[in-house]
Amino acid sequence: MRKPFTVLAGLAAKLPAAIPDAMIVAGVGAISYGAWLIQPAAGFITGGVLALILGVSAAISAAKKAEK
Repeated sequence: MRKPFTVLAGLAAKLPAAIPDAMIVAGVGAISYGAWLIQPAAGFITGGVLALILGVSAAISAAKKAEK
Protein backbone atom coordinates (compact mmCIF):
# COMPACT_ATOMS: atom_id res chain seq x y z
CA MET A 1 0.00 0.00 0.00
CA ARG A 2 2.96 2.35 0.44
CA LYS A 3 3.95 2.18 -3.22
CA PRO A 4 1.29 4.66 -4.49
CA PHE A 5 2.19 7.14 -1.76
CA THR A 6 5.87 6.88 -2.65
CA VAL A 7 5.07 7.56 -6.30
CA LEU A 8 2.88 10.53 -5.39
CA ALA A 9 5.57 11.93 -3.12
CA GLY A 10 8.08 11.68 -5.95
CA LEU A 11 5.73 13.45 -8.35
CA ALA A 12 5.02 16.18 -5.81
CA ALA A 13 8.75 16.78 -5.41
CA LYS A 14 9.17 17.24 -9.19
CA LEU A 15 6.10 19.45 -9.64
CA PRO A 16 7.74 22.84 -8.92
CA ALA A 17 10.30 22.21 -11.67
CA ALA A 18 7.54 21.47 -14.21
CA ILE A 19 5.46 24.57 -13.53
CA PRO A 20 7.49 26.96 -15.74
CA ASP A 21 7.29 24.53 -18.67
CA ALA A 22 3.54 24.19 -18.21
CA MET A 23 3.18 27.97 -18.13
CA ILE A 24 5.13 28.28 -21.40
CA VAL A 25 2.93 25.67 -23.09
CA ALA A 26 -0.22 27.39 -21.81
CA GLY A 27 1.04 30.77 -23.01
CA VAL A 28 1.85 29.47 -26.48
CA GLY A 29 -1.59 27.91 -26.67
CA ALA A 30 -3.32 31.10 -25.55
CA ILE A 31 -1.43 33.27 -28.03
CA SER A 32 -2.09 30.83 -30.88
CA TYR A 33 -5.77 30.57 -30.01
CA GLY A 34 -6.10 34.35 -29.82
CA ALA A 35 -4.50 34.73 -33.24
CA TRP A 36 -6.80 31.98 -34.56
CA LEU A 37 -9.83 33.94 -33.35
CA ILE A 38 -8.71 36.84 -35.52
CA GLN A 39 -7.78 34.72 -38.57
CA PRO A 40 -7.60 30.89 -38.52
CA ALA A 41 -4.40 30.70 -40.59
CA ALA A 42 -2.71 33.22 -38.28
CA GLY A 43 -3.22 30.86 -35.34
CA PHE A 44 -1.28 28.06 -37.01
CA ILE A 45 1.46 30.41 -38.17
CA THR A 46 1.79 31.99 -34.72
CA GLY A 47 1.86 28.59 -33.00
CA GLY A 48 4.52 27.32 -35.38
CA VAL A 49 6.72 30.37 -34.94
CA LEU A 50 6.45 30.20 -31.16
CA ALA A 51 7.25 26.48 -31.20
CA LEU A 52 10.33 27.14 -33.34
CA ILE A 53 11.51 29.91 -31.03
CA LEU A 54 11.06 27.75 -27.94
CA GLY A 55 12.76 24.77 -29.61
CA VAL A 56 15.78 26.79 -30.68
CA SER A 57 16.13 28.43 -27.27
CA ALA A 58 15.88 25.03 -25.57
CA ALA A 59 18.55 23.62 -27.89
CA ILE A 60 20.87 26.56 -27.20
CA SER A 61 20.30 26.19 -23.46
CA ALA A 62 21.05 22.45 -23.63
CA ALA A 63 24.22 23.09 -25.64
CA LYS A 64 25.44 25.64 -23.09
CA LYS A 65 24.79 23.19 -20.24
CA ALA A 66 26.66 20.46 -22.11
CA GLU A 67 29.70 22.73 -22.51
CA LYS A 68 30.03 23.19 -18.75
